[in-house]
Amino acid sequence: MAAYQDQTPPAARAIGTVASLVTKSLADQAGGDPAPRDAPRRGRGSGNRSSTLRAVPLTVRDIMDPDPVSVTVADSVEMVLRAMTEHDLSGVPVVNEGGRCVGIITEADLVLSDEGEDFHLPHHFQLMGGIVFLERWSHFEERAKKAFASSAEDMMTPDPVTIEPDASVREAAHVIAEKKHNRLPVIEHGRLVGVVTRADVLAAEE
Repeated sequence: MAAYQDQTPPAARAIGTVASLVTKSLADQAGGDPAPRDAPRRGRGSGNRSSTLRAVPLTVRDIMDPDPVSVTVADSVEMVLRAMTEHDLSGVPVVNEGGRCVGIITEADLVLSDEGEDFHLPHHFQLMGGIVFLERWSHFEERAKKAFASSAEDMMTPDPVTIEPDASVREAAHVIAEKKHNRLPVIEHGRLVGVVTRADVLAAEE
């Protein structure tokens, strides 16, 4: 029987030899045989994909009420009370005509509106024909304005503590705890875009 003779041209055999050497070199550098084309790449396969993905932190925008109840600076005290009662709220943000949040009214502000009977001048004493007040006069003026308020602007606490929608839930929790507020107006470019509450933050952190 005639011996088998390789009919492959010498040039083709040389190319095949070079390719084999390159493949072996790459396998040695990688510490093993090269993976098949169809094998999943490390870190990108579907076997344990969930463990490789990091959870995206929630932001205030994710948990806030995007359509909060609010009142305007010109609304009467009666309208403020009605809004808070009908929606069972402990506070409402106050906006101006341009939609900017300029204040907030809480239950604490409403208590002052019923202080007419107990309202009195700051504690003081007379000295050498003059009067010395033991309390800050500005504090008395603020209480007087709220006690006899006729509009939301008179009753509100101006420049309220606010937070931005892109702040993290952790940041919101910190502000709520530090400032001891239950509700935070959410402000974007000065405009009211939502409200986030203590309950919203607690639910998000569970």
